[in-house]
This record gives sequence, structure tokens and C-alpha cells, in this order.
Amino acid sequence: MPGGPSVAARAIAAKDLSPVELVKALIERIAKLKITVGKVPSVAELRARQQEITATSLRAALTAKADEGAIRVFGENLRHVLAVGMSALWWASIHGEMSSPLGAIKATK
Repeated sequence: MPGGPSVAARAIAAKDLSPVELVKALIERIAKLKITVGKVPSVAELRARQQEITATSLRAALTAKADEGAIRVFGENLRHVLAVGMSALWWASIHGEMSSPLGAIKATK
């Protein structure tokens, strides 16, 4: 290179910066912002996180389905109870008497 080493090469030599650190320093200087470099997660950490998210999503979906199932079963049971009660009232109206906690009540026609 004519005229000696480049500005980048001098900066690396003067501060013992790696090329990555130099680029980071130059960007911070130009942008006047501090860049925070974080740790890149390992493949094992990413897989563990993915499994955790999948398990949570699956648990939520199964819980929602179980809740829907419980509501459906409750509704079906209530329908059967009402059907039995209606049948008992129908039978009592035909036979002229209905029982109650207070005793037999004669149906009037």
C-alpha cells in the first residue's frame, strides 16, 4: 500500500482490536450509539427453548380442549336431567298426581 498501513490497520495495531471489534468501534463512532453485543445461544439452548414453547403451547391447547369437553359433558348431563324431569312431569300430568317434598299433590284438570 502506498503511504503505509491503512487507517483500519493502524487502529487495529494501536488498540489491539480484532477486525470485528474495529468494525463495531467504527459503527459506534459514526452512529454515535453504543452497540451491545450479546451472547449467541447454543444449539442445545435453542432446542431446549423450542421444546419448552412447544410443550407450553400443547398444554394450553389440550387444556382448552379439555375445558370445551367439560362444558360439553356438563351440557349433555344437564339436558338428560331436564329430559328426565320433563318426563316425570309428563307422567305425573297423565296419571293425575305429582310427588313433591311436601307429599303427593293431586293434579287438577
